[in-house]
Amino acid sequence: MTDTSSKAKTGDPGASREFREKLSLTVFQWSFGFIAVMTLLVLFFPFIAKAASIDETTLNHKDIYMAVLPILSGWVGGVLGFYFSDRAAEARGEQILQAQNGGIPLSEKLRQVPVTEVMVVRDRIKKIILKTTDTDLRPGSGNNFSELRDVVSSRGFTRAPMFVQKGASLFFRAIAHESVIYKYESIIRDKGKHPDSVSIADFLESDIYRERAADSTAFVSQNATLEDAKARMQNNARGAQDVFVTSTGEANAPVIGWITNMDILRWSIARAED
Repeated sequence: MTDTSSKAKTGDPGASREFREKLSLTVFQWSFGFIAVMTLLVLFFPFIAKAASIDETTLNHKDIYMAVLPILSGWVGGVLGFYFSDRAAEARGEQILQAQNGGIPLSEKLRQVPVTEVMVVRDRIKKIILKTTDTDLRPGSGNNFSELRDVVSSRGFTRAPMFVQKGASLFFRAIAHESVIYKYESIIRDKGKHPDSVSIADFLESDIYRERAADSTAFVSQNATLEDAKARMQNNARGAQDVFVTSTGEANAPVIGWITNMDILRWSIARAED
């Protein structure tokens, strides 16, 4: 169902698992490389000093090395600890749910559930229909930015999906989480503008939306399962937290329903407690 957690923070795509993995790997590689270089310098310093006519007694290189090494080691240890504790917590959660499901892996349980059983059907989605003005054909140019704030300020809603309507069909255009919406509002105010003076089209063309929310949505067909929806989220390069069910599973097909990461989590916990 819809994300009804009262103002629960959903996080940004930039903080997704892929981002954390890349950050951990980058920090580890640079730290390990620096330690390796420092070690080589200490080992070969006598030869370097002799070749450069440097008095070794005026530069206590070993003390410098011993002072820097614990700092870098602690840094690497902290990064790796964060990374593996996150993975371990996720694994423990899966094990608990599996045990509560009678030993059946969660993925198997999810594979047995059609997305149509869990999704929020199109007509029940709290949404924004994007409009255009007579002089501007950009979707959302006829919508005030305040419409986004109205959705996420409603009790129990932290996301604002946006659609374009063609006849009786709705087509997905974008979705914004409250963190991105409020960040954009802050940027607008810093520029001396009032948020009501900008349109949703302006928001969708902003750097903050493009960097933190664009292309962070997944799609499945009406014949898919919850396991398919979860996999699409995990495989999304931007760290998707929303899956829209369409007639064909393609982004340009009519929308039938909507599933969030919180819907899947709540379903998993509810079934584990049954």
